[in-house]
Amino acid sequence: ALTEIYSPMATPPAAEGAFGGSTRKDTPVYVPKGSKEAYETAPGWDYFTTFIEIDNTPGESGVDSPEGDDGIRVYAEGGRLRIEGAPQGTRYKVYTPDGRMVSAGDAAAPAALPSGAIYIVRVDGMSYKVKI
Repeated sequence: ALTEIYSPMATPPAAEGAFGGSTRKDTPVYVPKGSKEAYETAPGWDYFTTFIEIDNTPGESGVDSPEGDDGIRVYAEGGRLRIEGAPQGTRYKVYTPDGRMVSAGDAAAPAALPSGAIYIVRVDGMSYKVKI
């Protein structure tokens, strides 16, 4: 039941079978300028009918940065996810690169995640890419 989708990659990531069901076909999909045609024909993405090209996607600048503008630091240490500098009560969500949420909770005590994988961690409106 997504209401909008932002994909910062010019080449559409694998998404076959990922969006059917409760997600509407007319859900806006925001993609980098020049990549609309690639998304319109990519398996899984071709399910959607509304693609909007934009210059920057939300969180794009933070996804490869170990520290956000707000001083929050997200990284892996000793095979565990670490989140530092988040205000008390801040929540986090962890996603696989294909968009499946695998964990969520209080940033002060992140859950253990399987090692050997790359995750996208959302904390306080920013995205961080972490390899555990």
